[in-house]
This record gives sequence, structure tokens and C-alpha cells, in this order.
Amino acid sequence: MKVRLVLFAMARDVCGKETIEIELADDGTVGNLRKVLRAEIPGLSTLLANSLFAVGTEYVPDDFTLKEGAEVACIPPVSGG
Repeated sequence: MKVRLVLFAMARDVCGKETIEIELADDGTVGNLRKVLRAEIPGLSTLLANSLFAVGTEYVPDDFTLKEGAEVACIPPVSGG
């Protein structure tokens, strides 16, 4: 199945894109998504360890099962002053 990943802050900077499509197994979870992202985009590895993921308006845990066509937000840690 394919999911659409929306990238924010440093994750968007690393990828050079605002959104990307990721292919996962039919029973793919957010944890599976993290693994695929680490493999396909190694520059994200450090950010992914502390990034939050959301589907719709809800933050979701790594064991959350994604559905075909889901829009998933990747929200890395941010700092400000």
C-alpha cells in the first residue's frame, strides 16, 4: 500500500520535499514506516528517533496500523527562542 508522508521542519529540509509517497506492506504500521524511511532516506535516521507521527489530527504510536492512501505527518523535534 502507499501512504503520503507530509514532512515538516528539518525533515522537509533533509528530503528537499514537502511530501513523499512511501510503499508499505498492507498491514504496515508507523513503526514499519520509520524502518522504511531509515532505509530509503538515511539522512533522516537521527531525526526519526525523536519525531512524532500524526494521522489526521491525532498523534499515533509506532504500533498504529496505517491504511492505503493515509496521509501521515512527520513532525521532528523543533527548538526556538
